[in-house]
Amino acid sequence: MSQNRRYTPKVDVDWWVIEVDTIKRFGLAIFILLLGVGAYFGVRFYLDYRARVAGSTPDATAGENEGPERTGYFIELEGDVKVKKKGSFEWVRADRKIGLNSGDLVKTGSRSSAHVLLFDGTEYTIKSESLTMIQSTVEDPKSNVRNIAVRVSSGAIDLSTAKKNRPESTTELSSPTASTQLGEMTQAGVSYNPESLETSIQIYRGEGEVVSGGETLRLSSLQAVTVTRSQQIGPKVQILPPPDLIDPANLKQLAVADPLKELVLLSWREVSGARYYHLLLSDTALFSEPAVDFKLSFRDTSVRVSGLAERTYFWKVAAIDQDGREGQFSRVRRFRVITANLQLKHFDVDPPTLSVDNPQLSGNIALVRGKTEPGVLLTLNGEQVSVDNDGGFFHPVILTHAGKNELVFVAQDTSGNESRLVKSVYAEFY
Repeated sequence: MSQNRRYTPKVDVDWWVIEVDTIKRFGLAIFILLLGVGAYFGVRFYLDYRARVAGSTPDATAGENEGPERTGYFIELEGDVKVKKKGSFEWVRADRKIGLNSGDLVKTGSRSSAHVLLFDGTEYTIKSESLTMIQSTVEDPKSNVRNIAVRVSSGAIDLSTAKKNRPESTTELSSPTASTQLGEMTQAGVSYNPESLETSIQIYRGEGEVVSGGETLRLSSLQAVTVTRSQQIGPKVQILPPPDLIDPANLKQLAVADPLKELVLLSWREVSGARYYHLLLSDTALFSEPAVDFKLSFRDTSVRVSGLAERTYFWKVAAIDQDGREGQFSRVRRFRVITANLQLKHFDVDPPTLSVDNPQLSGNIALVRGKTEPGVLLTLNGEQVSVDNDGGFFHPVILTHAGKNELVFVAQDTSGNESRLVKSVYAEFY
């Protein structure tokens, strides 16, 4: 009997029950551990994806052989401007804090425009109803050679290139039928019509080399060409230079009794060979929805405009030749209309408030944030900065050299009072 008790199944059952509980507890611990690890990497993946979509990963690489990718930013936005980040299927509303990298798309709607600054100092104005891709914004880490490429699939772009950091650096602006390599310190314009499939290229200043269908044509200042749908490069033509603006002087303040009834004189110098002049006047810097947009006879080098409310205005003029070709627009000037009696009644001698956060560096671009008073005219190193309705501002600025760079801010209110602030930024490289 003792032997039978020795092999009783009761002992086996007790031993088996204990082992199952142990396995269950051990399995539960492993499951919780795996769940935590999966959640950690899942959150990391999600945050990285959202960062890429939001454009907040300026150091993302563009390719193994291209070197690190650098970022561009919006300087100015008007109207309906949207961005689709590389790898995303979603168009999001553009914001000045969104970084632009290789593969990103920018789309402007009717009466909309965008001003973009890339890391090499090249500036692009994307005009209304345009579709543009940032194809390349990379710099080789060994040679520091920069390769910038932008493609317009429809609409028009004006651009201004900066001085090259290396002779081998390139700036390309292309369309479906042509590509243009642009020299340093060059101002140019490229437009593409998706219906006629024609590309128009204008070199306002500097030089560019147009390539299409195996042909190459070099353009210099004040020259233009059209590329046909069959990729044939047309004849080189001359375009007219910009008129010199006379009055009002830049940043002039016009104190008038009744702004809406006052006739404001705009004048410019005659351009030889002009048949018409094209005048644009707007209360926004990109002229996406101008208050005045009309053409004048060559005999008219001035015009009086009424109905201007109390605010800051921007204006520019281009000359049009005998064949209807429009030349380069003049540099934009701005003036401010204020009410004279209110200026006397409420005499203001206090300068506007102005504060600037410590700039953040993104490569050789300083990202500036700050606050001033709504309605002031704010400039950074002489260039206007957009101020939001609450007085806040965000602006990217290129650092021009390694070491110490000074950023000079000037805020001017409607009474002419100024506040000045200087920030120093140290760049480790350029």
